[in-house]
Amino acid sequence: MKIIDDELYKDLEILLSKRNKKLLNRLQDSREYEDSIIRARRVKSEKIRARIRESIKKLSQEYKKQPTRYQIHQDTKIAYITLKKYYDEIIKEF
Repeated sequence: MKIIDDELYKDLEILLSKRNKKLLNRLQDSREYEDSIIRARRVKSEKIRARIRESIKKLSQEYKKQPTRYQIHQDTKIAYITLKKYYDEIIKEF
């Protein structure tokens, strides 16, 4: 989720390029920082999903049935709230 939408950002960039270079540089730096935070969140989410997938595969082979959220929590030590967020969409893949 972007704090400043692209249209508004372009308008601000044009306005600041004509008036104040220092503020323009700060605006561009904040935009880069915002993008790096979004990328970091995506990477972390993908790592968590991968750990959940691996755990589901391992536990389903071990128990010969679909593992519960609690079993996955015990195996991965991922917070139960986080598991709840990703569990349903990952189970649909299997």
